[in-house]
Amino acid sequence: MRTLILLIAAAILTILTLPSPAVPDDFGKNKVQYRYLDWSCLKAPRYTLYYHQDQGRLPELSCIWLDDVYRDLSYRFRFRHSTPVPVVLYESPALFEQTNIITELLPEEVGGFTEIFKNRVVIPHNGSLADLRHVLHHEFVHAFVFGMVYGGSILRAAGAQVPLWFNEGLAELLSSGWERQADMFMLDRMLNSTVPPPSPALDGYLAYKGGQSFLYYLHSTGTDSLFNRMLIEFKLTRSAEAAIERVYAKNMEELGKDWLRELRRIYWPEAGRRVNPETQASPVTAKERSRANVYPRASPDGKRIAFFSDRHDYTRIIITDTAGKELRRIGGEHSFGNSFESFRPMDGAIAWSPDGKQLAFVAKKGGKDEIRIVDAATARTRRTVRPPLTSTGGLDWSRDGNLLTFVGMSYGQTDIYLYNLASDELTVLVDTYESKDSPRFSPDGNKIIFATTDTAGLYSGPFSGVPRPTSDIAVYDIRDGGYRLLTETEWNDKQPAFSLDGSQFVFVSDRNGIDNLYIDSVDNPGKPRPLTDYTGKCANPDWAADGSAIVFDLFMNQSWNIWRLAKPLEKTLGDTALAPTVWARHEADTSIPFFKRAAVPAKDSVGVGDSVKAADGNAVRPYRSGDGKAGRRRGGIKDSEDARERPFAVDAPNDSIPPSERYTLRFTPDLVIFGLGVSTYSGASGQALATFSDIMGDHRVTLAGDLQVDIGDYAQIFASYEYLKRRVNMMAGGFYYKYYSYDGLGSRYFHDLETGGILGLSYPFSVFSRTDLNLSGRYIRREPLTGGTALERNALSASLGYSFDNILWGLTGPLAGIRASASTQLAPPLTFTDEAYISGDIDIRHYTHIFKRYVWANRLVLGASAGLGDSAHTARRYFLGGSENWFNYGVNAENYDKNIGYSYYSSLVSPLRGWNYFDITGDRALLMNTEFRFPFIREVSTVWPIPMQIKYINGALFFDAGYAWTGGDGDNNILPPKIAGGYGFGMRANLGIFVLRYDRGWPTDFRGGGGAPINYFSLGAEF
Repeated sequence: MRTLILLIAAAILTILTLPSPAVPDDFGKNKVQYRYLDWSCLKAPRYTLYYHQDQGRLPELSCIWLDDVYRDLSYRFRFRHSTPVPVVLYESPALFEQTNIITELLPEEVGGFTEIFKNRVVIPHNGSLADLRHVLHHEFVHAFVFGMVYGGSILRAAGAQVPLWFNEGLAELLSSGWERQADMFMLDRMLNSTVPPPSPALDGYLAYKGGQSFLYYLHSTGTDSLFNRMLIEFKLTRSAEAAIERVYAKNMEELGKDWLRELRRIYWPEAGRRVNPETQASPVTAKERSRANVYPRASPDGKRIAFFSDRHDYTRIIITDTAGKELRRIGGEHSFGNSFESFRPMDGAIAWSPDGKQLAFVAKKGGKDEIRIVDAATARTRRTVRPPLTSTGGLDWSRDGNLLTFVGMSYGQTDIYLYNLASDELTVLVDTYESKDSPRFSPDGNKIIFATTDTAGLYSGPFSGVPRPTSDIAVYDIRDGGYRLLTETEWNDKQPAFSLDGSQFVFVSDRNGIDNLYIDSVDNPGKPRPLTDYTGKCANPDWAADGSAIVFDLFMNQSWNIWRLAKPLEKTLGDTALAPTVWARHEADTSIPFFKRAAVPAKDSVGVGDSVKAADGNAVRPYRSGDGKAGRRRGGIKDSEDARERPFAVDAPNDSIPPSERYTLRFTPDLVIFGLGVSTYSGASGQALATFSDIMGDHRVTLAGDLQVDIGDYAQIFASYEYLKRRVNMMAGGFYYKYYSYDGLGSRYFHDLETGGILGLSYPFSVFSRTDLNLSGRYIRREPLTGGTALERNALSASLGYSFDNILWGLTGPLAGIRASASTQLAPPLTFTDEAYISGDIDIRHYTHIFKRYVWANRLVLGASAGLGDSAHTARRYFLGGSENWFNYGVNAENYDKNIGYSYYSSLVSPLRGWNYFDITGDRALLMNTEFRFPFIREVSTVWPIPMQIKYINGALFFDAGYAWTGGDGDNNILPPKIAGGYGFGMRANLGIFVLRYDRGWPTDFRGGGGAPINYFSLGAEF
């Protein structure tokens, strides 16, 4: 096995020394620094909060919460970090997406992350202070776990076992306890799908909520003290399963069975207790295979419904009739990158014009939200409104057609705004620090109903018994400028909409433990009548302007779908309150158990406490309780008296905010890897890789080296610096490579020298497109040791390119979208250079997703190069044949020898399957690929000799055609003199760290000639 691995590694390294692909495969979406961020910091003893300009009170509030969060978690884990934890706060999700702290693009649904190497907590503010406090707590749990597991060294992670369900479930539990949204998710999952025991199968979003549920079950079976001991045991063993089994005296399999048995007891009776939605309402999208159809809006005449949907891969606005027949799509792959970058489907940003001819929605372009008004029949943009705000959401259009209302955020504060379409005047209506959401006009246009959450007294003591604040419904009178609450309860009342005459409103409330629809009076509120009683949760109701129906989205069976409830006033369920769920009953009366308490070992039988050394200081964990509206009591984890038996020093309360300081640039290592060895052949040698960056990731330094004792014979050194803080990204690097090489074709050895430098500039136009300028100088010298030709080349070149990429990824390659690039390269004829040429390349790829299961991929590559000055040839050539990253590769030895002098500047053009590397060469190239990709094998599982499980192996049928030729080969130099092709089939499997591809290709010259098939084993995603 070890020999096989070494052979594969050697093959991969050999391929990497071959020429680069034609039209460099530098596709990919871009991080764009739309806004320059000027950073400051607040340095507390246990953390440092970094924040940029225009954040208002957010940094100070975050510091107050972080003080309490740190005290709570350090007490629970009996752990403190050796250095302050960096916390980076962004004012909005849009600014958060441009972070350079990690290189990956962040989807809009990501609400924060904790980076593992420097243990940096990175969080955006989405407008809700309650959400901000929760996310801070959630991510700080990760910071504690990473600090304990890695201890400042990635090498400590070798024996760590932190499964996803434990990592995310623990973060959710310690930041939220058990709460209603989690309870709704688990209810739906238990009734409509399967819930695996705690294991790797507990993945995806279920890892968050399933892990939260299992850990809450463990907490409920014992005491808070016992749960804290488990956390301390985890710190000591760095194994979640071992810690749980030791403290709870059962193995994970038994605990998992007990937990699932309790879930069935709690949730299965709900199926017979609730109403089937189909007895009341009609599904609009329930027969679709899409997973997210959200935020429906009925047209004023009630005959059409517009909503956001992912049914066609990209999120679009879909317009259907009341039966669900699709009438129009707005947006899609061709809109993104040219018109705008994305919709805002989860922020309720869509509205009909009063005449039903236009739609308004919020889209993101240039890193900011803008309101688009489009023709509902043609999808053409009629108007664009760009409010001077950080973010925009919750859109509605007045019945007279003159006004728009929406929620906007500025300086960390959300408010209700009014925009006059005639005068372009923007007015703030509700200017308070409370969170607001979902504004809707009354039919007469004089009032705006909305949801509000009083966060002015948001509690600051974690698990202190003070609940997370809940939302209420309020109505604002535009004429007198005041607003009043229509609901003021311990429940979450949200997402209101007026009735036909404005006397009533429909809204969502979780007062029975599940989000259902209710109808109440505007003038005499307080007696809401339930409209639905489902096991799934309802959201985003809209009452058609003609009063005919209410449309809403319903989360059931792990997907969101649109439903239509006709004649809603005739279908209310009376004045009786809906039967509460088990969790709602437990919240109202904590003597009613949620999880039944199980027998647990006595405290003295668990050896965890003996390993916790006492420390000086006060073990009492103080907190400050809030003075806001009292909400319902959540399932917080409270300290019991026996949890304080062993003192642990905690930091004293610190109500003062640290003084603000300017951010200063300081490089710290991200990754350092090195190795040393001694060989009887080459003597002492060493390899090293080190990367450094600042806290924000805007400055990056990379150093790599492979050295031997005699650096005159063998030394490979590379260094680069990247500057990413502004819109234009810059990179400068240099290299010095001196090494011995073996061409593998005729037992020929060489002593090679390559040295040079590169300067790169990249300007992203959007997330999807950019232009790149690269300048490079390169000196090459090859000295043959056992035969061959000596080479010496010196070249200076510049390249300018443009690329576009809006694809969606699947398991083994792109699913849908377009990739396109064009570039030109120039090596000028200078006195000190040996090569002079100009070349141009085009690469266009299109992917069509068919029936959610199949992909038709097509590609066209064109390239041409010509010599300049006195040069009779061009040093840049194209080598057709083979497949990218082919590790059992075959090479046309004759053509390889003929082109060795050009290979340093040339390109491989692949795949052309059925052929070997260098089979077809020239200074002009044409390649066309078409491939039909389909699901092939669901799962392969073996027990011996190696236990292995591979899921979802895809198949492919392909046809490749192209040729490379040299100018002057024939009368027509523009078109190839002939065409070579290849056809065959293949399989692809995603093995986690890479995609393994197998292809079997037969060559053809389209004239009756062919040859034996060639097998290709290669690595990397499909083209």
